[in-house]
Amino acid sequence: MNIEVYDILVQSLIATAAVSAAIAVVFYVFTSARQQRDESRLQRAELSLMRENLEARIYDVNRVLMSNEARWKDVNHLLINNDLEYNRNDFGKIRNYRNNSFVVKSGVNFDNLKIDKRSVFVLMPFHHEFDEIYETIREACSQLRITCRRGDEEYKSGNVIPSILEGIINSGVVLCLLDGRNPNVYYELGLTHGLDKPAILLAGTDGGAIPFDIQSRRIIFFKSRDDLSSKIRDAIINTLIE
Repeated sequence: MNIEVYDILVQSLIATAAVSAAIAVVFYVFTSARQQRDESRLQRAELSLMRENLEARIYDVNRVLMSNEARWKDVNHLLINNDLEYNRNDFGKIRNYRNNSFVVKSGVNFDNLKIDKRSVFVLMPFHHEFDEIYETIREACSQLRITCRRGDEEYKSGNVIPSILEGIINSGVVLCLLDGRNPNVYYELGLTHGLDKPAILLAGTDGGAIPFDIQSRRIIFFKSRDDLSSKIRDAIINTLIE
């Protein structure tokens, strides 16, 4: 083998080795990055599951606490003592919010404000614990050809307050589930009252007795899905359907 051929072979081997090393480095970086992404996704999934389990336990504890009539009244005393009453004409009433500084500062798009008198906006915890209740409400509304939705059905990243406000304002009536003592739900209910929108409150009794002295107020107590469905239909007929 002459020297020129030998040099060419050596250079080829060196080039091949360099390319192989570069491929190995790229492969290592790629697999390492993919492993980190997989680990990150797994960690997020585990944290999400842990949070969901903790929320479920909190709701279970609250359910036990609220099964006591005295405790229920103590927690909801502001709602019980609120003498605010709405008549039929208040439901679906068009109000001017352009001069409401809170609505303006919250970034509500006034072009999106269009009240649908035959619509219901539901305030409730976004947790699978309450999915059956929401399905019951939606089915009852559907039977009356009433549009029903809740805030998480139109997910928007970033500040969700404008979307919530638009949902409240654009609805004919707001339904609010008190179960779970969810702070976001109570905040949204406060927004509803502040916007002078009628709200019908819902509370499950888990088969227990309904507090006698507050049965007549605008709070729907229900013992089962069938009971809720029947009472929701009656409430909508009495408020939205002419």
